[in-house]
Amino acid sequence: MSKLTTDDLGFAESITSTKSASIIVGGRGSKKAVSDRVRSIKSAISDSDLSEFDIERMKSRIGKLTNGVAVIRAGGQTEVEMKERRERVLDSKEATKAAMEKGIVPGGEIVYLHIKKLLGDSITDKVLSKALYKPFQKLITNAGLSEVDMALALNGKGQNYGVDVTTGEVKDMIKAGIVDPVLVGINAIKNAVSVAIQIITTDNVIIRDQEDMKSRPKDK
Repeated sequence: MSKLTTDDLGFAESITSTKSASIIVGGRGSKKAVSDRVRSIKSAISDSDLSEFDIERMKSRIGKLTNGVAVIRAGGQTEVEMKERRERVLDSKEATKAAMEKGIVPGGEIVYLHIKKLLGDSITDKVLSKALYKPFQKLITNAGLSEVDMALALNGKGQNYGVDVTTGEVKDMIKAGIVDPVLVGINAIKNAVSVAIQIITTDNVIIRDQEDMKSRPKDK
């Protein structure tokens, strides 16, 4: 340690270090040195009789050396606008991570319409089939479009085709960039089924009376 100089150190735009992790942004090291290190780790994985734990740790090391870091700056004129944009950025980041893990499907809630076609004729499947139509129905009606006309327009189209509610046009959702992470759809169905099971097996359910809520004075 006594012989170390600044020549032995690296350079970066910023470093954030906590007790559990360190993030280096804008590393200015030699790209050749990094690629050589990645190559040597890959060689060690293939040539050595390593445990599964060591292999996973070395793969994680490769990922950290090859992946990049993006800095997103979001602002606004007011505090409310800044918070809203920040939430949008966080949602987008999580959606991107989910998409990287399991892939993507066409957006516009049409994936649920395709799942409907795979269900059988049992009572459970029929109930689920009706529920799977609701996201598409709600999206279309909220956009002020006719769900019947849009459903007919999609009839006979390919699996990637859906409705762009901003224009009312039927288009290839993948090419248009209107997509959803696969994990979002999976978790949406799992959570909905879980809630439905709880309601079915519960003697009583408490709901808000909409008329009663309208008649109540608003909080100051």
